[in-house]
Amino acid sequence: DKQAADAIFPVAVSNTDKNAFGPAAASPDGGFVAFTTGQFDGTNFEPAGIFVAPMQPGGIQAGKPVIGGKIYEISWHPNSNTLAYIKRDGGERAIYRINKDGSGESKISDGGNYMTPFFSPQSK
Repeated sequence: DKQAADAIFPVAVSNTDKNAFGPAAASPDGGFVAFTTGQFDGTNFEPAGIFVAPMQPGGIQAGKPVIGGKIYEISWHPNSNTLAYIKRDGGERAIYRINKDGSGESKISDGGNYMTPFFSPQSK
């Protein structure tokens, strides 16, 4: 129903900067949210990995960490099963992909510094 679709609710809440959340990305099917976890030092957010949780109030309780690392700019594949993201790889910002269950991580860029990866909407 329209009212449920327009609902705003917290999926995750933290009362300490030692457990902070970066930008979130909703899966195309609306079932999950992926976000970076890490620490906030009062000025900067230091990412430590990806977390995926069901899109529901308090969903973090049923969620799980996917992978660790200095990860930024998460986006979803149209199938709602695969994520693309930027990961610090040495001195570079490389593009990676991984399944939402944490399996199958692969680096898909070769050299250089990248940002904001997105799958094509026509991806299968």
